[in-house]
Amino acid sequence: MHALNWDDLRYFIEVVRSGNVTEASLRLGVNQSTVSRRIAQLEHQSGKALFDRTAKGWVITPIGEKVVALAEEMANQAIAIHREIKSDAENVSGLI
Repeated sequence: MHALNWDDLRYFIEVVRSGNVTEASLRLGVNQSTVSRRIAQLEHQSGKALFDRTAKGWVITPIGEKVVALAEEMANQAIAIHREIKSDAENVSGLI
């Protein structure tokens, strides 16, 4: 298995959160085809189907549920890291 791309995971999270590719593409500011391509790339790299494609839309698979939970933890950690760095940068210390 190749290293997973963080942007692909972000797109995956957004499809799950929004419920469909169209809404995810609007939220992400990209074309629907870009979202679909990134999800397909993530599935190819992982070797697992994260969604079942049905006539009614995309339905997350059991492995997709596990992956989105872990990906959301990663997203939350990235936010925490950003806040910590920003907070530390605002707390200037040293001799004047």
